[in-house]
Formats: sequence, structure tokens, C-alpha cells
Amino acid sequence: MERIDNPIFHNTIGNNAGWGEFWASDIPLVFPKTTSFDWMQFYVDVEVQEGAKALSVRLHPLGRFSGTVFMDGLTVEKLDLPQISEIGSFEQDLPSYWTKGSEPGGATLTWAKDEFVSMGRSIKIEKNVTDEAAMWESENMVDLWSERHFKDVDIKMGVSYKTSGVNVNPTTDDQKWWVSYSFYKEDGSMIGEKKFELDQTTASTVVG
Repeated sequence: MERIDNPIFHNTIGNNAGWGEFWASDIPLVFPKTTSFDWMQFYVDVEVQEGAKALSVRLHPLGRFSGTVFMDGLTVEKLDLPQISEIGSFEQDLPSYWTKGSEPGGATLTWAKDEFVSMGRSIKIEKNVTDEAAMWESENMVDLWSERHFKDVDIKMGVSYKTSGVNVNPTTDDQKWWVSYSFYKEDGSMIGEKKFELDQTTASTVVG
């Protein structure tokens, strides 16, 4: 069973200003493949269009829909999200699909030009001794690059990195540098995490 969420942005507002629709999109809400289910929250994130003065939302069934659905508690909320750069641009302050997951005092995160393996850029962390982790984070880069993920197919993961002046032979996780990948099911529950610890047996390394 499916229904459609249809957000519409208007460049007018008020009863006498006219309809003023300039952007709309049909967004399917996919229901579980069962004959019935308990109350379940559905949500979708929509970027506010430039020039928007008003927003309207409507929910309606597809033509093939059958059965009875109860809907309640429709809300519209402003999301406080970190900035994501324009897709494919090397002129922005942040790389495509990445955000500064954490940049505590004593740490600096940059979309750097001074060291790189390819394409003239790399994500860089400079960090002094702090009680808080510093990290770059990509929310869902895999789905953005591949619309299908087949079962029983291996996924090759890895990273090219360089270290300079890191602490040697860390004794706790707080002292370690690593790259981690997290995997989730469709319902949002976590399948597992894979961590790649960076070499810290020496203060400076170059790994391809």
C-alpha cells in the first residue's frame, strides 16, 4: 500500500494573493507489505525553495490504493542541519556529501588543498589534545552513489590516508584515529560497524 506526500511551495501568501504555486513534488510513502499495522511515523525531508513564502502539504492515495488508512498528527518542522556543499563542486568550503561531524575547540577541519591523493583535495583534521573527538561524517554517501544494493554481493571499502605528528602507540580508544563505516536496514536499525584503525606505530605515515 502506498500514499503520496505532496509538498507545495508558493511565492504568494494570503487569501487574496492567488495560488502562486512554483514548486511541487509527489513523494511516495511506502507502507509495510501487510494487511494491517499499528500507528507508524512517516517523514520526509524537503529543501526549502528560494523565493518560497508559503508551504502547503496534502496527502492522497494512488489510483491502485485499496483499504482504510487512518492519518493523524501531521506536522511541519524546521530542521537544524549542518551545511552540505553543492554536489560535485570543488569550490565550496565542504566536500560533496560530507559534513563536519564534530569540530571541538583545539581542532580544525578543512577541505584541504595542501595534501591529497587525487582530484586536488582531501578531508583534513588538525587536532591538539582535547577531551572530545573530531570527525568528518557522511550521512548516506553509499545510497547517493548507488540506487541498488544486491544481497550476497561483496562491498569493497577502504581509504587513503596520511598522518603527521600523531600520538604513538595509543592505549585507549580516545587516543586512536580511525575510519568507520556503519550499515543500516531499511527500518533504520543498525546492522553493524566496521572500523579501520590508522597506523599509529609511528608519528607520521603515508598510506595509499
